[in-house]
Amino acid sequence: VLRNVKKESVRALMDTTNGRKCEANRAVFREALKLRQECAQILGYSDHAHFRLEDKMAKKPEKVRVFLQELAAKLTPFARNEIEKLRALKATDLKEENVQVRSWDYQFYTRILLEKEYALDEELVREYFSLSNVIAAMLDIFEEVLCLRFRQVPGAFEAGLVWHEDVTLWEVWNSQEATAAFPEDAEFVGHFYLDLFP
Repeated sequence: VLRNVKKESVRALMDTTNGRKCEANRAVFREALKLRQECAQILGYSDHAHFRLEDKMAKKPEKVRVFLQELAAKLTPFARNEIEKLRALKATDLKEENVQVRSWDYQFYTRILLEKEYALDEELVREYFSLSNVIAAMLDIFEEVLCLRFRQVPGAFEAGLVWHEDVTLWEVWNSQEATAAFPEDAEFVGHFYLDLFP
């Protein structure tokens, strides 16, 4: 809807309704934040951020804050340029001068921008990236980088090992080398499910 529906009021309704779908979780989220803070303090940290970052590269929240500020300073001009392009598209589309790009406009006008400026038709692109090819390529990369091997478990649905016929079950094997062949000395690590469809 947000990418394709031309009528702005429909996109706005979808966006705002989607943004409110978990209102009941606010109290749960506040309680979780409170408990997280208490746990960090029990462990001797001033807050959860200091606790989480101690063993990370940044070490302290202050370093993360500086990094994010520097990143924002570098990216803001590009973001403003992008939003101006979207605003111009929306102005042309609505035949109005003073328009603002709202959250419900972003996907719609970005799609139009990609089609207009780059002649990119995502439906045509999709034809070249079939799901089976993408999964195979992704697993090949993981195998090479992580020295793992993956094998799909055949007949997983018929055996009652997965909850839907579109879900696939995979074995994960550890390997000493990043080779194409399945090594005989591979060590079984575990399983994972691919459940790719809503």
